[in-house]
Amino acid sequence: MQPAAPFQAGSDWLNQMTISLVNRTNKTIVFGSIILHFLDTGDCSSSLPCASTTLEFGQRPAVDAFDGRTGKPVKPEHPERPPLDWKSDQTLVIHVSDYLAEIEQQLANSLPLTAVTKVNIYRGVFYFGDGMH
Repeated sequence: MQPAAPFQAGSDWLNQMTISLVNRTNKTIVFGSIILHFLDTGDCSSSLPCASTTLEFGQRPAVDAFDGRTGKPVKPEHPERPPLDWKSDQTLVIHVSDYLAEIEQQLANSLPLTAVTKVNIYRGVFYFGDGMH
């Protein structure tokens, strides 16, 4: 994890935030996710959990789109989102504003979006076109 220097920002900083990711593999990525932990709601430990949300982009490959418990296919959670065609060495820019409704829903019982001052960003799961993740 790379620490970031604190910075001055307005109350809409999260709405303005973009996250740039580089595909450093030699395969095309079709689905990915990143996880945001909101440290203003807790320290994310077992004794003081924090609010978090997962931002998903692209579509899981059909070979991986099944329920691990039942083995039955699952429908995409966000069929309106376009599939990724994220090639090797390309940069993908995630606009956090595209996910504000999901973020606000996760924060609804904790604090307003404009009160967020600290966020940790973690890599989630990524799927290649061949189904490997």
